[in-house]
Amino acid sequence: MSLFDDLPHLVSIYGPPTVVLDAARGEKITWPTLRAASVPCLILQGTATEQDEFGQAQRQVAQHSIAFSDYDGGVEPGDKLVDDRTGRSYRFTGDRPQQGVGGIADFNIILVREMN
Repeated sequence: MSLFDDLPHLVSIYGPPTVVLDAARGEKITWPTLRAASVPCLILQGTATEQDEFGQAQRQVAQHSIAFSDYDGGVEPGDKLVDDRTGRSYRFTGDRPQQGVGGIADFNIILVREMN
């Protein structure tokens, strides 16, 4: 049995992102639709080695990866993923499908940034 037969983490996926105006007329992003609940995955924590292009100058942010083996889609750029155990939230920024190897079936890795 491999790790990808019994993934240790669960995430719930919300999207698409919607911009609404708050009481002060500022923009607030919400994710009103639950796309999928408790999807098995492997969350791989990244390191803060990448420059944030739109945030403060010189601010370092971590890019994490989330690997799915049985979930074939339904995650779109901008979607929010919430770790069911810790409540940590991540925003989907990109993906990279991965060919299986050594008895492990094909799986999908998505790239995310942790949200505050």
